[in-house]
Amino acid sequence: MRKILFLICTMVFLAGCATVEMPDKQYFVPAEDPGYTNSSQSTVIFYRQDRFSGCAVKYYINDGNKTIGALKNDSYFIYKTDPGGHYFWAENEKISSVRLDCDPSEKYFIEGTVSMGMWMGNPELSLVPDSVAKSRLDDLQYYEFNSTISKE
Repeated sequence: MRKILFLICTMVFLAGCATVEMPDKQYFVPAEDPGYTNSSQSTVIFYRQDRFSGCAVKYYINDGNKTIGALKNDSYFIYKTDPGGHYFWAENEKISSVRLDCDPSEKYFIEGTVSMGMWMGNPELSLVPDSVAKSRLDDLQYYEFNSTISKE
């Protein structure tokens, strides 16, 4: 019994240590999902399902050198971009990335998860098929990223 209690206390402590400072009220603005209409641009939907493991970890999503959004537990955001090659990445202790060659009027879904690192949770990004991702978005909260606030 003591071992189980010790394990639970350790997990709670480590989950509290594995956060990135990112005040929700500044960076995550609940909004109405604008949908993803066809246009000459590509649409990339980033999402993260509700999971206990790493639930306190929030991280920025970047397209090359530009910060385009942030993912927290149980959320998603939509990124419209020009067609062509893109390098999407997120980082805590290590970098996780997805390279995409985006076509006009196409939709892409990238799932963010958290894997435990040495000291904190690390982002993991992976491309997901439409058929899998669309059903997962129904239960998530859409957020718009407030890019006018500095990350520093």
